[in-house]
Amino acid sequence: MNFLDAGYNGTDNWGTNAGQGVAGNVYVDNIEWEAGLHGGNQTQIDNALGNVAAHELFHSITGLRDLPFDPDEPRDLMTQDFNPNGPFQPGGQNWNAMNNNLGLVAWEKNALRALCDHPNGH
Repeated sequence: MNFLDAGYNGTDNWGTNAGQGVAGNVYVDNIEWEAGLHGGNQTQIDNALGNVAAHELFHSITGLRDLPFDPDEPRDLMTQDFNPNGPFQPGGQNWNAMNNNLGLVAWEKNALRALCDHPNGH
């Protein structure tokens, strides 16, 4: 996992990943600037850094891409890029990350567990 400065350019891009086996990027300056702009304190910024890192790490380990938002699982870490709520509104993707309201759903945990238990498919 790379923790980088993206050179903030007014976007809310907090992280990227190119797929399985590739180290993801967490854009520290974007998170600090945007979260601070919206009243985030240091704990919320740290929460966001951890949630974005976990999201990008899941991509690196599983190779799975971002998933469609499911209103029945609004706190699914892997669907937040398609969260229809305003990013900094309660329930929005950035608000969720800052307030540590995210996690993997059961099938995502199982997929991750299977790859960690059997990294070579055996």
